Amino acid sequence: MLRFALAATVFFCLTNTASANMGAADLKRYCENKNSPEQFVCFGYIQGIIDTTIFTAEAFQKTPLGSEVITCMPDGVPEKVIQGIIERYLGEHPDQLKYSAISEIEAALMEAYPCPEKSN
Repeated sequence: MLRFALAATVFFCLTNTASANMGAADLKRYCENKNSPEQFVCFGYIQGIIDTTIFTAEAFQKTPLGSEVITCMPDGVPEKVIQGIIERYLGEHPDQLKYSAISEIEAALMEAYPCPEKSN
């Protein structure tokens, strides 16, 4: 299994499938291929966006897209749960597949874990 994971990682590092400008439709396709090495692209891309969002939110109080922090996902949510939330969101919002994967990951998490309204 380790050899398969390593081979898949090398393959996807050498190809440009997980680029920063991935579309939501591409991400959905990668996530749907459960028995394929493309599943690593889905998981890795989502985790990379989550890590980047957490880092930039903590460092700059902004998301990678420059907006205010828009999701209040609690610490410790398992990666498979996050992936399921995003897959479900993409399946329920086919009209959003024309947008970037980053924006739709954030939209899915904002819907699943909204922040409380700020009082003035």
